[in-house]
Amino acid sequence: MSDKSDEIDNSDRKNMACNSDTPETRSKDSLPSLVSQHEVDDEKARQEEEWRSELFQLENEMQTLRSVLVAKIEEAEKIKRKLGITPLVEFKEDMKQGYQTFKESEPVKKTSAAIKDFGDFASKKLENLRNSDTFKSLEEKVGGAYTSVKKQISSGKSEDNEHSEAESAKSAEPAAQP
Repeated sequence: MSDKSDEIDNSDRKNMACNSDTPETRSKDSLPSLVSQHEVDDEKARQEEEWRSELFQLENEMQTLRSVLVAKIEEAEKIKRKLGITPLVEFKEDMKQGYQTFKESEPVKKTSAAIKDFGDFASKKLENLRNSDTFKSLEEKVGGAYTSVKKQISSGKSEDNEHSEAESAKSAEPAAQP
């Protein structure tokens, strides 16, 4: 029996070795994945360091460009002062140029044309209205009423003037006699 039990033990061991999931077996199987993960992390860190270095260089270049730009602006301002170009003169020129650009813009041109067309249309309609019989009749009536009112006002004023002149003459006479 011992032969048979040895055979069974040996065969069980072989099966267990092939099919078992022991820590030794797992660490050997997962070792390549751990190494590759470590390589990926190293590559990621190297890439990040490269990006940081590139960012640092770009920021230094931008700072240099800012310094150069500030120096150029100061130099331009000195030359402008020598030429007598003041901020007010620059502002006026900018406003002129902006106004000219605005005037020449397509929406302004279209709006101007529309306003002109409307003005022409309104003028024609008013001229037609002025030449109509109704308007002429109304104009005559208003003109006649105006003339009547004017005559009444002016005749009322002349009567008042005559009356006030007579009053002042009467009041002036007694004062002159004594």
